Amino acid sequence: MTDVEFHPAQVAAWQRLDPDQKWRIAMRATTVLRDAPRRRIARRHPDWSAEAVHRETARFLSRART
Repeated sequence: MTDVEFHPAQVAAWQRLDPDQKWRIAMRATTVLRDAPRRRIARRHPDWSAEAVHRETARFLSRART
């Protein structure tokens, strides 16, 4: 992973957030990142059931962590 330089305004905005706000942002980001492969899989396999899409998404995410 490369080092990222943040704009001072971004750093200041992040520092003003309380821990609960930071947690909500992290949880929303996690939801968005998990939803992307689910939508892609569902689009590639429109004939699959919701359960099959869910299983394939879980399989994809488990491989992505390794």
